[in-house]
Amino acid sequence: MATLSYSLCINEILKLPEIRMTTDITPASPGEVAVYAPYYAVGRRPLLPLAVGLYKQKNFEGRRDIEGDEAVPFVATWPALPLPSDLTVCQVQFRQEAELTYEMSLSNFEFIDYLIDVVSTIKRGQSPDFSTAFYKKLMKRDV
Repeated sequence: MATLSYSLCINEILKLPEIRMTTDITPASPGEVAVYAPYYAVGRRPLLPLAVGLYKQKNFEGRRDIEGDEAVPFVATWPALPLPSDLTVCQVQFRQEAELTYEMSLSNFEFIDYLIDVVSTIKRGQSPDFSTAFYKKLMKRDV
């Protein structure tokens, strides 16, 4: 089973000496993926094994590009629950500062849809990051 690797150069984020961090995503098994497949359009399903694999890791580190400013590092964490309809609480902490911690509750199938976007970003050779839609929901601006 192939894994997806991505590297994040910490010195680019925190202006530290060169340190490379690599995270591997092991694709979920066909049985684990099959439970989620009905929730997604056919075009999004090819990335589902990696998105469910990332979900099972319960966290990832990434960075959010800010127009006209430096990218902001973050850590996203969540519990891994078995059913697509289970409620996940995702927490995102920016710059390792407690006052910059945000969280939201959403169903697993909705959260994994956002993780499909993260996997897509990684596959394009970019730093792991959520979509703008995710951040709008996280910041409660998705009205």
